[in-house]
Amino acid sequence: MAVKVKLTEELSQVLKNTRNNNEIKSEDLAKYINRSVPFISKLENKKAEKIDLDILIKIFEFFIKKSKFPEDFIKKLLDKTLIEFSPEEVRKQQWFQIFDLEIRKFMIPDSLIILIKDKLNRIDVSLDQAIIKMNLDEEIRKILTEILNRNCIYVNYITMQEIIKTFYKLENYSEDEISMRTSNILEENGFITSIKNNELFRKEKRNEKLNVILNKYDDENIIIINKLMKHISILSDWNIDYVNEKLSDLNDSFDMDSSFILAIIGNKFSKLRTLKKEDRKRFLYELSSLIDKFANISSEYGKDFELY
Repeated sequence: MAVKVKLTEELSQVLKNTRNNNEIKSEDLAKYINRSVPFISKLENKKAEKIDLDILIKIFEFFIKKSKFPEDFIKKLLDKTLIEFSPEEVRKQQWFQIFDLEIRKFMIPDSLIILIKDKLNRIDVSLDQAIIKMNLDEEIRKILTEILNRNCIYVNYITMQEIIKTFYKLENYSEDEISMRTSNILEENGFITSIKNNELFRKEKRNEKLNVILNKYDDENIIIINKLMKHISILSDWNIDYVNEKLSDLNDSFDMDSSFILAIIGNKFSKLRTLKKEDRKRFLYELSSLIDKFANISSEYGKDFELY
C-alpha cells in the first residue's frame, strides 16, 4: 500500500514556487511523473487532500535534475521553507519531516566511522556477528557494511540515528540515555536536522551580538534579521551579480532616507503571493514609473528619523 502524505497549503505553495523558480513547464513535469498537466495544477492549487509519497519524491527528483545546485538542493529547499513559514506551520508539514530525516543526505565524517569501529571492538565480535546481534533490518545492515568499507559516504539522518542507537542498546543504557547520547553524537558529527540547525543558528547569532538578556522586542528583531539574511544568502547562491546590484541600489536608497525606504519595503507585498509572473513584471514596471514621477518633485527634507 502506497504511503500518502497530507497535501498542505504550504506544500502546494512549495511545489508551485519551486517549479516556477526553476523555470520548469507543467507539461515536462507531468510527463516525467507519468501524470497529466491538470494533476500538477491540482497539486499546486491544493485541490487534493493527500499525495503519494513516491510521487512527491519523484517530483522533487525532477526538480533536482533541473536545478542549478543539484548537490545541495534538498538542504536549500528545507532552509528556504523554514524562512518562508513559521515554526508552527513547519511542524504541521509531514513531508518536511520525511525530507529532513529520510531524503536529505549527510556526508559521513571519518570521526563517526572511527567511533562505530571503536564500538564494534568493544562488543568484541566480528562485523557479521555484530550486525546479526544488532538485529538491524536488511537495508540498514547493508548500509552499515558499506559505511565501514568506505563504499558509502552519504546517508540520511534516520538511518545513522538507528545505527548509533543500536550500539547504545547493546551497551545496556536506558532509553533516555540512548536518546541523549545518540543525539549528542550525531550533532557532534554534523548530523543536525534542518529545524535543529535553524534553532542553533538563531541562538548562535543572538549570543554573538548580545551580552545582555534580550527583551521580547529585541529577540524578535534578531530573529527577523536572521531570516532576512537567509533570504539574501539563498538568492546569492542563485545569482550573486544580480543580488549585489539590487543590494547596492537598496543601500543607496537607505542612505537617502532609511526610515522612508523601510516603510516602502515593509509594505504587505505578501498579498501579491498569487500574482502570475507577467502581473509581477507589470507591478514592478508601474512601481518604477511611480518612482520616476515623484523624482521630479523638488523639495527639502531633513535627515531626522520619523515614522511614515
